[in-house]
Amino acid sequence: MMFVAALSAATSEETRFCESESVVLPVIDLAVADEAQTSAALTAAASEHGFMLVVGHGIASAAAEAAQSLQHRLETSTPEQLMSWRRNKVGYGPGLQHAKHNSSRKTLEGKYEALQREDFVFVSPDDATRKAAGDPHYSREAAAVWYGDVEPLCPDEALCAAFARHYRGAEGLAAQLLRLFARAVTGDADAWAAHARRHKSNLVGAYHRAGVAHERVSAHSDANLFTLIHYGSGGPDGLEIFDRGCAGWLRVRGAQLRDAHGADAGAPPLLLNIGDELAWLSNGRFLSTPHRVTDRSASPPARLALIYFFAASYDAVLEPHVRRGEVKRYDGARLAGRFTYNYRTASAAQRDAFDTWAKEAGLPAAEHMSTGKSEL
Repeated sequence: MMFVAALSAATSEETRFCESESVVLPVIDLAVADEAQTSAALTAAASEHGFMLVVGHGIASAAAEAAQSLQHRLETSTPEQLMSWRRNKVGYGPGLQHAKHNSSRKTLEGKYEALQREDFVFVSPDDATRKAAGDPHYSREAAAVWYGDVEPLCPDEALCAAFARHYRGAEGLAAQLLRLFARAVTGDADAWAAHARRHKSNLVGAYHRAGVAHERVSAHSDANLFTLIHYGSGGPDGLEIFDRGCAGWLRVRGAQLRDAHGADAGAPPLLLNIGDELAWLSNGRFLSTPHRVTDRSASPPARLALIYFFAASYDAVLEPHVRRGEVKRYDGARLAGRFTYNYRTASAAQRDAFDTWAKEAGLPAAEHMSTGKSEL
């Protein structure tokens, strides 16, 4: 399929750039009253590179508070203190700064590499409450892939509260954006609402310490619906996206984020990129673009990003919407749970439990076809 070929083209480690070398991302103002106009602008951006800047989003203060709280904690805590708030996939996740606790990730080529960053993973506080109440969506054995660890883990109440406020804001914004995307593709703003009613999203604070030059994140695509990123003072410098037209890389300049503002001049934009789930739903009209982070300077500054991965419910059946006269690019429906990184890296017992449950529930059995790597 064309989608798979486009992803495969980005797996090369060569550093060939397009002739223009950098890309100017479109700016989408969500404060515009005309919903049809906003939906059309989102569609154009999602169809060109799958990357855009979003202003008028209304969550700038919560994002800034969460980012400042996390960076202060990371920079003032000892390694032993940081490791005390670590539990499986929730809480603190160390990178190469702590040699005994190296983390790794899988690239598009299937190779594992060490991460040169530290993560703080925050999950919705509601998930633990619902699981404790016996809601089968969260408590059944098949859900352990995503809801095995659902109690937020923070070093203090202030940081947890700051992340919870940003999570709530991003959650509401994501629902608004999904309506706009659905309207553009299907004509019905509520067409995909059920897919995300019990979304399995998380919020990740990704921090790269200053002074170490390296390729910080290798080429990958996100497997969720879409991703919303708030950058700290360092901005997105080092972010590169793959251009299918020239079969090369384009740099995203940090100055774009510093210059792009809507009516609220003090509110920095969010970066939005399309993931595999939304590309699938749109029948490839929206692009899930491979991207990477590479700092080529001799002594790079610290870099902090708050990344909200908005993903469909694990039991959502994602069916491509093929419009009249459009070529069908993907075959049939896919179960959203199988798009995720959690599923692909789960234990055999966890995957078997999920697959057995899905089969008994009459849900699609086919695997997700993308070789992209998700952060979920």
